[in-house]
Amino acid sequence: MSGAAKTTLAVLKSNFLRSKELFHDAREILTEAISAGSDEPTLRFVLAELYDKIGLKSLANEEYSEAEFLAKVKP
Repeated sequence: MSGAAKTTLAVLKSNFLRSKELFHDAREILTEAISAGSDEPTLRFVLAELYDKIGLKSLANEEYSEAEFLAKVKP
């Protein structure tokens, strides 16, 4: 499976879990995808949105910053 497909799958799964208010499970999907070596800013952005939704503003800000950095690094 390509990196883009893995990212898409992680985003879809996490958003589904988030819609069911399974925030911990959604977070786990995203952090596992990031830990697998993905430098895809989308994963960081979706994780930031999740943190923002559950009131973890400091963590959300960190992930938003990382997503912005990763987006700028790509050509």
